[in-house]
Amino acid sequence: MRKLSPNFDALSRISNEKNLDTIALFSMKTETDECDVHIREFTPILGTYESAATGTTNRALACYLFRHALISPYASSSCRIQVEQGYEMDRPSQIGVEFEVDGGSIVEIAVGDIASRLTQPEPLTYSWVIKVRQSVMLGSQMFHVQKSCF
Repeated sequence: MRKLSPNFDALSRISNEKNLDTIALFSMKTETDECDVHIREFTPILGTYESAATGTTNRALACYLFRHALISPYASSSCRIQVEQGYEMDRPSQIGVEFEVDGGSIVEIAVGDIASRLTQPEPLTYSWVIKVRQSVMLGSQMFHVQKSCF
């Protein structure tokens, strides 16, 4: 993931064509042993080329991983993953995502943990919980990005 060299003009063009706010790439190979997934999020259409910590994208990633059986809930129908982000920007962050499953669908998601701050050396702690009202999987719409973008 560190070797990627994003072509932000191409990413912006694809974002506009596909009406995407975010293009995220993930790998199950992590930089730290305590994390399960490594992600990079590019948002050039929003004016931020890369984000160091994003709860919304990591929530969608957890749903994507669950939907494609790359992670599975524990016997108690809950699952927690630890996602690392921002390492390539020298702003390492770890975002925890925990979700509950009922009837094969995610019904509740909690996102939070420690992220890097832009202006202060102390870590920022955050969390929020989202109730999924319908059995709709978040993060189900994925686009393949051309190699010319990296």
